[in-house]
Amino acid sequence: MCGLLAYAAASQGRAMRDVESRITSSGSTTCNRIGLVVLHRTDDAGRNVTITAPDQSRTERAFPTDISPHQPFLDIAAMSWERDGTALGLEFSGDIFETEDQRNWTDASFKTYSTPLSRPFPVTVRAGDRVHQGIRLTAAPGRQKLFPRNPHPTC
Repeated sequence: MCGLLAYAAASQGRAMRDVESRITSSGSTTCNRIGLVVLHRTDDAGRNVTITAPDQSRTERAFPTDISPHQPFLDIAAMSWERDGTALGLEFSGDIFETEDQRNWTDASFKTYSTPLSRPFPVTVRAGDRVHQGIRLTAAPGRQKLFPRNPHPTC
């Protein structure tokens, strides 16, 4: 059993949304992943996206059009793209995130999640351990690049 799960959510302004997860384990357990995920629409396939790594380097990529057997995006601290005239940005904190193509399992989405598959698993979570993660969604009129102001904001 993972123990007590406590979530807090907050929003700031009309163009910004913050989600925060604080998880405290009341007993020892193992798990493969623990924390927040973002599901991206299947019709994002082919859409350009800028991936910002924890070291602030940026890479221009695209959501795969063909089903990807491997994670199309690794080492994600932030990502930004445009959809329907809106520039969208996601900033992640508390862990390193990566994206997998859920179409491999007939799910209609791409999923950005934490605890990269490159790390050994399962992970041991001991009594009293705390996992704290945050995701910030920003939206603005199109043709703007949305990059994190602070790559590791305090949640």
